[in-house]
Amino acid sequence: MQVIEEVLSRIVPTPEEEAKLREVEKELVARIRYEASQYDRRLYARLLGSASRGTWLRYQKDLDIFIFFPEEYSKEEMERIVTSIASRVLKGVEKRYAEHPYVRGEFRGYDVELVPCYAIKDTSYLKSAVDRTPFHNDYVKKRISSKENEVRLLKQFLKGIACYGAEAKVEGFSGYLCELLVIKFGSFIRVLEAAKHFKRGEVLSLRGDVDEKAVRRKFSSPLIFLDPVDENRNVAAA
Repeated sequence: MQVIEEVLSRIVPTPEEEAKLREVEKELVARIRYEASQYDRRLYARLLGSASRGTWLRYQKDLDIFIFFPEEYSKEEMERIVTSIASRVLKGVEKRYAEHPYVRGEFRGYDVELVPCYAIKDTSYLKSAVDRTPFHNDYVKKRISSKENEVRLLKQFLKGIACYGAEAKVEGFSGYLCELLVIKFGSFIRVLEAAKHFKRGEVLSLRGDVDEKAVRRKFSSPLIFLDPVDENRNVAAA
């Protein structure tokens, strides 16, 4: 379809832009790992999010770097260390707050979020909501190959109708939810075709058969998509 090709030409990064992102990522992660090792050699950093999974939009220059801490660290210690690292690596550092603090700043023209999380074995050991993110990342990366542009199309479509973003001011679809929808249905067009038939309380899952009545008793959202890495979470709960 011509319109899809036109949209893709605007939202898919060029090979040069992709190479630049990887260059910046490599330098940034190396610097953060070095600074983290000055506190504790067990600390390590990873790029997560859409830049890691290859589903980022061309005009979005965002890098989400997670610093992993052993479980004995308190959230106060994590905040102090991450803030200190950010002050030495990033420009224009700002502290933000979610379940626990994280830091925003700029590095070589990219907006960076530096997020502390716990290095846990699996989601049964969750100590904070962000501890799920590495498992989300690994799950999607194993299944999204060759469908990255389908995710980009869905994100751009949702942006066009002001429904993209799970933050409070939007209460829409997160990037992770977009990726799961494409994994489930196979393409942007198939997501739209399926959505035509969604009813309030629609239950979606990538795990096979589920007890939909039990799921609806547990979650009251208009759309329910069970998190494949944590059955106690509804990804579609904005």
